[in-house]
Amino acid sequence: MFPWFVLSLIAAFGAGLQAEDPGSEARKGAWIVAQAIVGKMEIGNTGEFPGIVAWKREFQEADPTTMDVDRLVTRNPNWWVAYFEIAPGDPALMLLHCEVLLAGGEAQRAQQLAAIYLQRPGIPKLYREGLLSAVQEATKAQASANALTAEGTKLHDQGNFDGAIAKYDEALKIWPADGWTAYERGFSTYTRALVKAGKPVPKNGTITFNDKTMDGFPEKPEIVSSYARARQHDPLQAIAYQGDKQFLQPLKVLLGKVNPVWDKLRGNVSQSLDDKDLAQLADGFHEAGVHEYALAAREMIIARRRKFAPEDHPILGEHLRALAPAAAIEQTIDLLAGESMEAKVFVLTEPGSEMLAHGPEKK
Repeated sequence: MFPWFVLSLIAAFGAGLQAEDPGSEARKGAWIVAQAIVGKMEIGNTGEFPGIVAWKREFQEADPTTMDVDRLVTRNPNWWVAYFEIAPGDPALMLLHCEVLLAGGEAQRAQQLAAIYLQRPGIPKLYREGLLSAVQEATKAQASANALTAEGTKLHDQGNFDGAIAKYDEALKIWPADGWTAYERGFSTYTRALVKAGKPVPKNGTITFNDKTMDGFPEKPEIVSSYARARQHDPLQAIAYQGDKQFLQPLKVLLGKVNPVWDKLRGNVSQSLDDKDLAQLADGFHEAGVHEYALAAREMIIARRRKFAPEDHPILGEHLRALAPAAAIEQTIDLLAGESMEAKVFVLTEPGSEMLAHGPEKK
């Protein structure tokens, strides 16, 4: 079911969407939702919202069939400037973030960010339903690809690595940004190479670092690329953090800090974490260098606290610089440190709903 504010927009061609495969339907529906939100971004003094003005222009010029969603959102300085021009945890911007990612094919990231954003207190019902819808649509979008991947894992367990890889390739044609499929492809390629070389095969689920056995494999670049692709599209897939020792520390943090909390959300994204669990989740994303999630989780802490605090600034600055280094980002980081800075309320706030409008906590 599409979120409330877009139902009227898709009524004219809803039947056409339903006739397509779930993945295409989810992406098109998400883009329509995003267009509906952006279309209502009406601001008076544009000089006060340079990020929103610049990013809105980029969005309107984007072609949803060919866009690079990381370039449009995740690694776009204008997006993050806009993100911090408004009150932390604004419901409309949270939903927009998830819908643009889903429209760009990043279903797992859209789903996981929606779960983080649902930790904001007091989300108006309609926006909450929109976030829950994004979670459901992301699941449906990858269902066909995941079914093929499951078939591939069975073939892998039977020793049919060529057949498994063929299944993964078929799945990736359906949903190229599937992190699970990317990992399994890398693992089957690695295992096949080991078998050909007459070397011991690791058990399923084994995580290795600095594996010298791969150094002579012509498949090594392909294996490394598959694991990197898996981490990109599903940053919480811990088993993809292997290969080079640089991933050992992020893996430890994911297993020790993030997963114990995230496991509580896997079966029920609607549940509210207590402040301690949310802080542990945010700290875990921060320490593991999962930049986009670290910013989102920190915003949820700020939203619950109802004000910025001095400890927010270095964390926000670190992840903003990592994602989108630019002069405009430095200006935003400076602004976030200012004691007189006040978060602006976004125009899509429902009448009567309470939003944040607090500046940083004074030292």
